[in-house]
Amino acid sequence: MKKLIYIAASSTGGHILPAIYIAQELEKLIPEVEIEFIGSGRRLEKQLIGAKGYRINNIPIVGVSRRGISGKAEFLLKLPKALYITSKLFLRKPIAVIGVGGYVSVLPVALAKLYSVPSLIHEVEKSPGLANKFLSYFATISTVAFNETKFPSKIKKYVTGQPLNPKLYNIQREACEKVKNVLIVGGSLGSNALDNSMRDLSSFFKEKKYCIHHQCRKENIGNLNNSYQNSGIEYKVETFIEDISLAYNKADLIISRAGANTMLELELVGKRTIVVPLPNAPEQRSNALLLSKLDNMEMIDESDALSSDIKSSIENLEKINGLTNLEASKLNSAREIALKLLGVVD
Repeated sequence: MKKLIYIAASSTGGHILPAIYIAQELEKLIPEVEIEFIGSGRRLEKQLIGAKGYRINNIPIVGVSRRGISGKAEFLLKLPKALYITSKLFLRKPIAVIGVGGYVSVLPVALAKLYSVPSLIHEVEKSPGLANKFLSYFATISTVAFNETKFPSKIKKYVTGQPLNPKLYNIQREACEKVKNVLIVGGSLGSNALDNSMRDLSSFFKEKKYCIHHQCRKENIGNLNNSYQNSGIEYKVETFIEDISLAYNKADLIISRAGANTMLELELVGKRTIVVPLPNAPEQRSNALLLSKLDNMEMIDESDALSSDIKSSIENLEKINGLTNLEASKLNSAREIALKLLGVVD
């Protein structure tokens, strides 16, 4: 008999990819398990979750964080239908629910308590997001990437680390005297600020004879292609990098946003890195400050001078021979989270 587990994950790769790694570990631990995802219908969910063959149950819910009065009004308007659809999912009697953060996890985890279904929430940030702060009063247990993470409730907390792509542990860590390959990653949805800055720096990249691999926003791909092509550099532009481990492996220098999942990946990779935290996201700046203390990593705050600041940081990092030899944890965090969940499932 199949044992159904729901995993709520939506919107960004930082939520979706760790959820997939957890699902894969659950499949190894429970041969009869059936994993289904709960999402909000975003393109990236279909691209990442659907590609792995998992069923996605979409609920019409939106977030309220940083969206003002209009965002709260939209949330309230969609709430009744979202409640009805989510409640119907529990008629199939799942044995557990997992929420990996974000607004789409709120109803599944909260209703799991109502239906007496064990649940787990996972938090990657040192300071929990709004959804997980709220859900800490409903979930059975929590797992976290950092020991410093604190919830407002008295929920049982386990420090497991963050599920990362297993391929990252095999990244080539050889010293590189000269920068040739530059990887730009604006998060799973891309970054307008980084896209615009890279266009400004295309002539500089040509002068340096760099090869560019750029993950950008969908609406910017045409302009970036034109800029890079006109500058005459070797480049590749795409809206999502399927095999990020291969891209990290090839890169001599990485320019990136500072989401928690990405920062943990960059720490594991240990190459020359420039991180640009998302403005008005204090958690990203906190993540970036930690890594910027390392010799081969620099943090830049987004401003009107972003292009020139990135150029200066590149020139600084070019002077560094090699990479930081970090002691990366070999803990299989996805498996640890799966085991913690099984510990509360009847």
